[in-house]
Amino acid sequence: MTRQFEVVDRDGDHDHYVQISCELNYGLPPALQALGSYSSWFFHDSGADLDHWAGEVSSRAAWATISGYKPVGVRVFEEPV
Repeated sequence: MTRQFEVVDRDGDHDHYVQISCELNYGLPPALQALGSYSSWFFHDSGADLDHWAGEVSSRAAWATISGYKPVGVRVFEEPV
């Protein structure tokens, strides 16, 4: 999961953006390897409905597979944009 934040200067004007990411590592079980990769972005100013987007993402069959596993590691990191 990645979230982007705006950093403002002392006057409240835009300075730059940073992205904070959280990665869950599940190791390499064959069932998870078979899922491949997937990414989906949501932007609040796009006019899309957040609940609809979240429903589409969480209804993917991969969620049922992943729910049978527990993460073996977590990584939280910041990146400049």
